[in-house]
Amino acid sequence: MDYKELAENCVRLVGGKDNISTMAHCATRLRLQLADQSKAQIPEIEKLDRVLGVKEVGAQTQIIIGPNVPKVYKEVEKIVGDRKPVSGQNSEEEKTGRVAKLLDTITGIFGPVINAITAGGMVKAFLLILGLLGLSSTSQEYYILNFIADSVFYLLPILLTVLFMSYVEKFAERFSPNAVKAVLRPLLTWASQPRWL
Repeated sequence: MDYKELAENCVRLVGGKDNISTMAHCATRLRLQLADQSKAQIPEIEKLDRVLGVKEVGAQTQIIIGPNVPKVYKEVEKIVGDRKPVSGQNSEEEKTGRVAKLLDTITGIFGPVINAITAGGMVKAFLLILGLLGLSSTSQEYYILNFIADSVFYLLPILLTVLFMSYVEKFAERFSPNAVKAVLRPLLTWASQPRWL
């Protein structure tokens, strides 16, 4: 399902474009203020491809899409027009404040790499168990497994930087591969020392 189709289905399942009073988005959620909340077909929205869940917060319906929410928002905006909250309007997003927005952004950035971090931690735990069972920390097998586990954490700053820049488009335009080289060079030099080979 492409973003246009997802946007059309979301609008249809919340009761049509006339039922949307205002709309906005944060890092991971499409936030819709509905004229009549009872028209929203929440179970059907949750079944849509690319929708991670739906939350109803006060009079606002929040469709959780993940880091691609700006693309879906643009498609919804094409369908319903400009429905941004007016300054001073009592919207849920204004109530949450800066701290909630910051936490939402951090969650959206870390979300895609949680599985990789978990896998790296599990391999580290597995190595600890193997060490207790007698595997030498100088063996080739230990080095290989340790390198696999550590590689996630070595590349974590780069992964998080790229994900962060996908949220902040103006920084993405200025992103330089030289910055990645500057971060990686000392790390790779250190990792290539004879003790790792």
